[in-house]
Amino acid sequence: MFRKCALAIVLVLLSQLIVTTFFAFDTVRVSKASGTSSTGGVVFSVYNSEDVPALATQYRLSTVRGLFTLNTYWAAIPDGTTPDAVAANLSGDYRVDTASADYSMGLVENSAYFNQDAASFRFDPATGTNLTTDTGYSTAQNQWAWQKTNLGRAQYFSRGQGVTVAVLDTGVDFNHPDLKSHTLPGFDAFGTYPDGRDVQGHGTFVAGIIAQIAPDATILPVRVLDANGLGTVDTVMDGLQYALDHGAKVANLSLSSNMDSSTLHKLIQSARSKGMTVISAAGNDNSGAKYFPAAYGENIGISATDSRDYRADFANWQSYMQLSAPGVDIYSTWIGGGYGWASGTSFSTPIATGAATLIRSHYPAYSPDKVRDTLKNAVDKFGSGCKCGGMGAGRLNFSKIK
Repeated sequence: MFRKCALAIVLVLLSQLIVTTFFAFDTVRVSKASGTSSTGGVVFSVYNSEDVPALATQYRLSTVRGLFTLNTYWAAIPDGTTPDAVAANLSGDYRVDTASADYSMGLVENSAYFNQDAASFRFDPATGTNLTTDTGYSTAQNQWAWQKTNLGRAQYFSRGQGVTVAVLDTGVDFNHPDLKSHTLPGFDAFGTYPDGRDVQGHGTFVAGIIAQIAPDATILPVRVLDANGLGTVDTVMDGLQYALDHGAKVANLSLSSNMDSSTLHKLIQSARSKGMTVISAAGNDNSGAKYFPAAYGENIGISATDSRDYRADFANWQSYMQLSAPGVDIYSTWIGGGYGWASGTSFSTPIATGAATLIRSHYPAYSPDKVRDTLKNAVDKFGSGCKCGGMGAGRLNFSKIK
């Protein structure tokens, strides 16, 4: 699914289906207000903010606005140009540190969208009910993933207290009965709901997984995706910077792209240098292609396994993957107080995020590199016969966290 979708985000809500669907998305808050966004845009950072007016004049940039990241800006590009071409020209300018394309509507094959890594849901979003006989969150404690990874033993070691975890996603349903005691007021990169409430469901599902693993941690909802599950470089950057500024020590990004962004990469590097562990999904294309931000060395890339400890049939693989975690038939919270089962690297990723949260809680002085190395050492080997090259050090085992 999502083949060659560059930075587009698609959430699949159909049982046992992987749907290739793309949605147009108005990425820029300023453009939303003006009603124009068809020309797309660029994201760029400068060494000196005083150079921005001159750069805007020289490269005919308009609607320039600052992002939350220092000296970083979004701008609309001139008619008759492309974001890639303008970004390339900016990158060659001595006043510019980094520059990347940031398309604002529907350019699927050559865009700067993020792809939400959910493979399938066994859940009926129309009625808010499960497509299973399970009806309560308590059944989550018996799901196969927790048995396989020995979660119960790890919670004697740590329960995540003292750690704020940022969920960069569609928001979080902070009124959900199993999440309301775990969440802070959040952030909305689109400016629609300042509290970071969920507009779609995916983020609530991710947050519920983290809360099962690290029940004493605090979740910071950071909405960087819209109701169609779509976001761009600037929304993700704004969200990550907000999380960094508001004390998050771990960040979960269950999204991916096959397009590299030097501006986003630089921000992830900065986050790591400031002590934040960033964990990202591999993607669900059953592919060995390179996907971002999982491919960035400062990030921990996570792929997905099934109950046999084989690679999940949708999961991506690559040499940069650090480890894997269960990602098939995971049970968690859903928007509106519901629950559901889902599969995808979107859901193996928060399992690893939960583990990183336990580590940061027990060892608050650990650097992001030390957290990564601890995770990589807390694994079991993949199942015999598994074609698991590019899946990282192994499948996470909570009981091996030391």
